[in-house]
Amino acid sequence: MSQSGTEGTIADLTKLLLRTPRLGMRAVLDMGIRGATLFQLAALMIVLASIVAYGIGALAPAPEGAEGMIAPIGYILVAGGNLAVTSVVLYWGGRMIGGTGDFQDVLLAMSVHQGVTILFQVVFALASLVSPALGAVLLTVGVFYLIYLMAAYVAEVHGFESVWKATGLIIGMIFGLAFILLFLFTLFGQPV
Repeated sequence: MSQSGTEGTIADLTKLLLRTPRLGMRAVLDMGIRGATLFQLAALMIVLASIVAYGIGALAPAPEGAEGMIAPIGYILVAGGNLAVTSVVLYWGGRMIGGTGDFQDVLLAMSVHQGVTILFQVVFALASLVSPALGAVLLTVGVFYLIYLMAAYVAEVHGFESVWKATGLIIGMIFGLAFILLFLFTLFGQPV
């Protein structure tokens, strides 16, 4: 996003998404990415997230008693499920508390957030190779920053005045999904 108002590069948009997330998300929404293009972007983010997670898993030492790495298709299923469930829950949850965003905008925001998360995963992995302590600090800071970015993106998509409303929605989503998973694991006799 240059000063002259012409289209900028992906790097410029990424900086905007990281520095002023609501303004960056507005720029992304104004691009009009819809339909098949949106689903191709979501699929690309799922594949990239899977590749990065698989690569990090291959570099990390296996914990004691681990049965081996998850197959690449497992990473794709987890990343795809994460993107789909998060988008659906944030769409419906946002609508229930007065949000005005449509599902495609929420999916776009979560796809962009997945792209930003991939960047953080790469930085975290490289920092962990240099120093595990540095990696741990970056992981802690990164998780909170990623939640802040998600809240800002959701607030922009749903037209919330405050990022705090979106933050409450995200925290509610996390606890709700954790409760559902706990219930399902208990129902099917899995240890929790």
